[in-house]
Amino acid sequence: MIKRTDTFALVELKKGLSQLDLPTDPILLEYLAQDTREKEQRFMKKTTVNYTEGPIGRVQVVSDFLPSPEELTFKEPQVKVTLSLSKSTLDFFKQQASSHHGKYQRMIRTLLDEYVAHYINSHAS
Repeated sequence: MIKRTDTFALVELKKGLSQLDLPTDPILLEYLAQDTREKEQRFMKKTTVNYTEGPIGRVQVVSDFLPSPEELTFKEPQVKVTLSLSKSTLDFFKQQASSHHGKYQRMIRTLLDEYVAHYINSHAS
């Protein structure tokens, strides 16, 4: 039996079927509505997982290595410069940035920042 809550959906389904020149037989519509309800109920059924049964096994505590929110938002002041690069170097960075959906200037800046940080760390006394 068609429920009242299904009426709107069935009317819309009937409109769609009639636009496609498909049969709009009430028995067919009831079957489709019932099939859809059953699929929805199976999909939406909650399953509970109980993690408290049995031993957990070997547990290892991992140190918190993530930066704080303040560290994530920190930006070093930037200075605009004009830099002349060879055409092949610029083409390389543009191609790489394009293939990784990034910006070539950001890639160059990150490369230089990493180089400087590595150099400073390796030459610190």
